[in-house]
Amino acid sequence: ILRRHGVPATGFLSPRILPPEIHLNLRNHRKILFVDGHTAFTGGMNISERNVRRNGHLAITDIHFRIQGPAARQLGHAFVQDWFLATQEHLPLPPATADMVGDSVCRAVASGPDQTMDVLLELWAGLICAARKHIRIMTPYFLPPREIFGALHAARLRGVDVEVFLPAHCNIPFVAWATSHVLEGLLRRGVQCYHVPDPFCHAKLFLVDDDYAHVGSANWDCRSLALNFELGLEIFDPEICARLHRQLDTVRRGCQRVTAEDLRSRPLPICMRDAFFWLFGPYL
Repeated sequence: ILRRHGVPATGFLSPRILPPEIHLNLRNHRKILFVDGHTAFTGGMNISERNVRRNGHLAITDIHFRIQGPAARQLGHAFVQDWFLATQEHLPLPPATADMVGDSVCRAVASGPDQTMDVLLELWAGLICAARKHIRIMTPYFLPPREIFGALHAARLRGVDVEVFLPAHCNIPFVAWATSHVLEGLLRRGVQCYHVPDPFCHAKLFLVDDDYAHVGSANWDCRSLALNFELGLEIFDPEICARLHRQLDTVRRGCQRVTAEDLRSRPLPICMRDAFFWLFGPYL
């Protein structure tokens, strides 16, 4: 449809026979909208009908961010790199402007299987280890690798408050089953977990103490941290972080807290089902 209306469009790493190239897992999960060289949008929101209010109801709730000024060009640069990888075509960025729009210090963080290091995994683990007061995570999918679990356990031992917000009803049931298998260990160590009521919460937020926020496209699972092309934005700004903390405080008032007893009381067949799907965690 886009091409019929004159809009350049292409698939990202689409399978092809000649030369042979088949990628089943390496998808571009980034969300980038870059406008006029000075404004960009990123976050968790997809451009889809499910993100549009219909008949007064939303199928999905999400959180998205508008970035202006020099930081927006970092997102534009990430889009240009993705376009080149998909098409081998160099897109010129619009002329840069020196206008400073706000006081936030921001940095775009691109990660993907084309890099030699696990950028987001190492960054997030380091941030958790650096936390001194509180860590707040909101994500639709929570199946992180062992490094993240270890860092969260260590944070609790230091006395850091840790909160995890997950959707009450995940749109991928077997991911929720696998998550139930791993949550009990965190809950036993004092991590607080909350189920966000419907509509399905697709938002991604990571707040550390009072002056750091990480927003963007990545989920807390092995697929996002190792297989997907993802984009995050670091925000160093106490005022923005305070607004995001207030947002999570508001959400928490409507949530149901998950306890270790809730998980221990699952019937044996349910426990076995959850443990079985946890085995496939790196691919979910």
